[in-house]
Amino acid sequence: MRETTTHSIRTTKTIINMKEIITTLVDTYKEDKKEFFGGIIFGIVWILLTWFLLWFSATFAYDM
Repeated sequence: MRETTTHSIRTTKTIINMKEIITTLVDTYKEDKKEFFGGIIFGIVWILLTWFLLWFSATFAYDM
C-alpha cells in the first residue's frame, strides 16, 4: 500500500511574520507620522484610482 502524506501549515512562522509587520508599522509611525499617514493615504488613493479606471473602461470605453 502507498502511504499518504499530509502537508501542514506552520502557524508559528506566520505569527512571527505578523509580529514583524506590526512592529515595522509601529516603528514607522513613531519615526515619522507624516510619512506614515501620507503612505496610507497614497495607498488608498491608488486603489480607488485603479478601481475607477477599471470601472470607467468597462462602462464607457468598451463601446468606443
